[in-house]
Amino acid sequence: MRSKERCNVKNPSLHQRAGHALVMLTLVALGTATAGCDDDRNSVSVSRITMPSSFHAEATISPSLVGLTPLSGFDCSGFAFGTSFNLIVAANAQDVTMNSVTLHLLDGTNLGGPSVTIPSPQLNAQFGSTFVRAGTNRVFPLQPVFACVGREPHSLTATVFVRDQHGAQQTLTVTAVIR
Repeated sequence: MRSKERCNVKNPSLHQRAGHALVMLTLVALGTATAGCDDDRNSVSVSRITMPSSFHAEATISPSLVGLTPLSGFDCSGFAFGTSFNLIVAANAQDVTMNSVTLHLLDGTNLGGPSVTIPSPQLNAQFGSTFVRAGTNRVFPLQPVFACVGREPHSLTATVFVRDQHGAQQTLTVTAVIR
């Protein structure tokens, strides 16, 4: 008789647990089976909402013909130049922040040429902020100094790194002719 008692399942808590497990198993199986079935092209999934959106920003240099001013006081075998121009950053559909700017003098003999990088802390110290609101332009007056340049350059290229509010980055490149 004792063996019949052991095999007889009349414990209500055991029945409840088995029922809950069956419900959970059914929900998991149903969720797994339908997870890949999304035939509605207009539906919005969570992954589409949380992904960083693409953005478009632009940069220009004004004036388009940049002059160089020879500088003295540098101990080198080349030339030292200073210049001033406006770097204009335009944010189209989204707000952007300029992270850094790298300026290259090109003399036609190599790809990079002498460069000056202005990092984010220096840009923020100079301009207070590098934020550009969507649909607007912001003018950043720059006055870089290029020390010990080997050959006289013919153009200046600015590589501007911007980021949107989601953290997506974009690299903008603009070139001006040196007169």
